Amino acid sequence: MAQSIRTQNYPVFEKGTFQSHPDLFNRFEQNAPDHLQSKYERLWQSLPRYEETITWPLVSGPGFCGATHPGADTVFVDIMVGINSYVYNSDCLYINPARRIFAISDPPGITTGSRRLFERLDGYLRTASDDLDAYFNRLNRETRPEEGATLSLVHVPEDRPGIAQVIIAGDTFLLHGNASRGTIRIIRGCQDFIGTPYATFESQEIRCEPGDFFLIASDGILSMVHADPLRKLENALRPYINGDPEDMVRRILVDCNAYYRETIFDRTFSRFGGNDNVSLLLVAPEKLEESTSAASVILGGYIEERG
Repeated sequence: MAQSIRTQNYPVFEKGTFQSHPDLFNRFEQNAPDHLQSKYERLWQSLPRYEETITWPLVSGPGFCGATHPGADTVFVDIMVGINSYVYNSDCLYINPARRIFAISDPPGITTGSRRLFERLDGYLRTASDDLDAYFNRLNRETRPEEGATLSLVHVPEDRPGIAQVIIAGDTFLLHGNASRGTIRIIRGCQDFIGTPYATFESQEIRCEPGDFFLIASDGILSMVHADPLRKLENALRPYINGDPEDMVRRILVDCNAYYRETIFDRTFSRFGGNDNVSLLLVAPEKLEESTSAASVILGGYIEERG
């Protein structure tokens, strides 16, 4: 069956965002010396040019949906502080419908290493016939420690109905939920990053039921609990479960990066969520379809001029 993969881009900052929330400026203006006051004022006046021009992509197909966001607060602070003139997103998604393999990687720092990691993995999958653990451990052996990254992966074997394989390396989250029951739980894995010498990774088999889904998320997802660090991530995500992968992913990404107000001691600051790159990849095994295309999708892992 032919498989339709769609990509849609959404703005990091909607039209009118900065006019609607002028108090975003206060956290830079307060207690700043005169020469910085004038600099921030000029920057503030220029902010509308970034509305609707910096975007984040969402890709979807039968049984899966993924999106990656550079982090609204990260982009906003970089503009205001003038650290650099680019937008970066180190997170990267890998979608291989033919092999039914879905993964997210999140390396530390500003790098495109996660994209290179998935390009290597994609090459293995095209040319070799080893099992999943062999691919994963080969990737680990051939990744230098300085290129280390997290990597969480879901494989839904076509020849084993009702079974999914998962592998987790590092602190990228992997959650298993059921849309019919409204449940979700974190699956624990190995804390070593890909690129850790002598580490060995083993897949876990998960039995799937009707309504089950898997959600892979980079650690930027913790923006969901910024207002209450003691709140469990599973509890924060549970209200979004609705059986519609595209809607669920889009709403979580939007809310991770939404405007909010925060009080620290006696001072109130207005800011965006998303002080880190944040990526999501949702897989609903029973909705996956046979793919006639060998093409895979690698999304994210970029550094580009802000414009």
